[in-house]
Amino acid sequence: MPDNLFVNRNNTTYQVDVENLGTIEDTDILLVNRNGTTYRVEVENFASIEDTDLLIVNRNGLIFTVTGDRVDRFTGSIEGPVTVLSPLDGEGLNTRGTFEPLSTAITAVAGTSLTFTDDTDLADMVGPLTQVDENGDVKTPVTSTITSVAGNVLSFQSPNPDLQYFKSGDQVGITTGFKTVLFNGNGSNQTITGVGFRPALIWTHMRNIDGYHEVWDILRGVNSTFFSNEDFAADGSTNRLSSFDADGFTMKSGSISNSSGASSVAWCWYGGETNVTNNEGSIQSTVRSSGNFSVVSYTGNGGTATIGHGLISAPKFMVVKNIGANTSFWVYHESLGNTLYVRLDNQAAQAGSSGAWNNQTPNDSTFSVGNAGETNGSDMIAWCWAEVPKGSSFGSYSGNSSTNGPVIDCGFKPDYVLIKRANGTAFWDCFDSSRDTSNPRIHDMWVDISDPEFVSTSYSVDFLDNGFQLKNTDAKMNASGGTYIYAAFANDNPIEVDNADVAANTMTVNGGIPDESVITGPTLTASASNVVSLNGNTLTLSGVSGDWREGLRAQGAEVTENPPSPNSIVFTSSNGGTTAFTGTDATLTSRTWTLESGDSSTGPWTVVGEYEDTSATASQDGSVSWTNHPALEANKYYKVKVRYNSDNADPVESTFNTFKTGAS
Repeated sequence: MPDNLFVNRNNTTYQVDVENLGTIEDTDILLVNRNGTTYRVEVENFASIEDTDLLIVNRNGLIFTVTGDRVDRFTGSIEGPVTVLSPLDGEGLNTRGTFEPLSTAITAVAGTSLTFTDDTDLADMVGPLTQVDENGDVKTPVTSTITSVAGNVLSFQSPNPDLQYFKSGDQVGITTGFKTVLFNGNGSNQTITGVGFRPALIWTHMRNIDGYHEVWDILRGVNSTFFSNEDFAADGSTNRLSSFDADGFTMKSGSISNSSGASSVAWCWYGGETNVTNNEGSIQSTVRSSGNFSVVSYTGNGGTATIGHGLISAPKFMVVKNIGANTSFWVYHESLGNTLYVRLDNQAAQAGSSGAWNNQTPNDSTFSVGNAGETNGSDMIAWCWAEVPKGSSFGSYSGNSSTNGPVIDCGFKPDYVLIKRANGTAFWDCFDSSRDTSNPRIHDMWVDISDPEFVSTSYSVDFLDNGFQLKNTDAKMNASGGTYIYAAFANDNPIEVDNADVAANTMTVNGGIPDESVITGPTLTASASNVVSLNGNTLTLSGVSGDWREGLRAQGAEVTENPPSPNSIVFTSSNGGTTAFTGTDATLTSRTWTLESGDSSTGPWTVVGEYEDTSATASQDGSVSWTNHPALEANKYYKVKVRYNSDNADPVESTFNTFKTGAS
């Protein structure tokens, strides 16, 4: 029989076969024991489990612990020997209420200490603590509408209560990993800057002179040039590109786009900083990825295969090329599906072939290729894009042959739009906000031919706050009955807060001016594992992480909201949904209870004592209550834990459970 993991979903415990681990949801909870303390780990954080952690597992009706080093933290498969563990769940000791203490506003942050407006609820604070707003929600600060911009100083509408939460260093711009830059060729070496990152893909073309498009990626390197308007194998000239730089790239005299007298454009995409070997597909790949965009190299097998792409989600748009062969660039687009492709280097309509994508849709880890030499030849390269909110959009639309053409909702204002008619012969049309800074955008460039850009209102497109609109009747972009695919990107626009002046209702920023009228700050997540001490209205914490900020609040874990009377407290321990002790495989010989008392939920604690309890040994059922416990005082804080002792299994111990008594 397969092993079972214990999973908590919406406060109900289930047993899930390890072989069915894929059915577990990201928000499900696994019970993990670390250094004697039981933690609840969400499945989406499964990879954070350490080698020495213990997972509770049911094998053929027996309960075992499995150390983390025996578990594949990505597949959940278990290997090697395990150790017998008595069933135990410390959560059954004393049911707590639903009161989660919420502090007043934080007035000062000093290391691991937080000072508040007053001491409301601080005496009831139990870890872990989280940073929240006055409603108990994790805060993402949002400013009001920008009313004016003076240099790098932004003024806002009133009221603007969230301005207090912004501080120096906050990133409030949009980081998309795409940037268009313009430059003039000089016929010799020159460095192009202003990109803002080290590009993994550089695509250049002359705007005013006929000539090939030049395309480089960081895996093929500086001495391997593609021409997007031709199906040529990679050109091996060593005199075109010198380097991929931290803020752009350096060109050599042999670059077409760097010809003397050329006015040129470069479209650049960020792909991270390291090359990674990826074994998620049936063919090993090398990946350079930012998560949003990746360059993937692999050696094809001529049959069918899957290739790891390294993105955060399934690619919506891919361009694949055989590096050493005179074959076309084949393009995957989600709107075409997994049976069709289009060619980047010519005007042909969509075509169908299982040799392209093996009739398989890309998933979050891999994309598929068939037996075509264009996608599964010898040395291959693929450029892959995931769709990112406010950063990139890939979709389709139907033309209407009207100057009041279709409006395409991208969810952001694009800075680059690439369009191709799918169901007919047509050029690839490209527009960007650097060559056209305002509507109508009329500087059309065709990426599949060598012509310079064509400037005409007959090809106009408007860039809107949430997408773009066709304002022409040209059949390449807006014929009645035409089906079109597009790719849209927003420019990288990182902006950093220098200072937020609450009194003046202004913010000073560095790096640029926001494209949008409202600024959104980072999610202000912060936490602490425990309260060390309380001194007046100041808490000292341990296990502090994140960015605690003035104006926000601290919220503790559950404590008893309506304390029961001392005489009504019943101490039990439960088997946590597992089978009871059998007296054979694991014999319960006694329970050891440790009881401590204090005047607040944070102590200081006084050990009342340790007590041996044998009341559960006859039934071998841990749910039997502890009857010989000492008398409890009224209006007192207690914490209790229990250890199960066995003569043929390792002892196991629960975590402390804190509770409060009420009046007698």
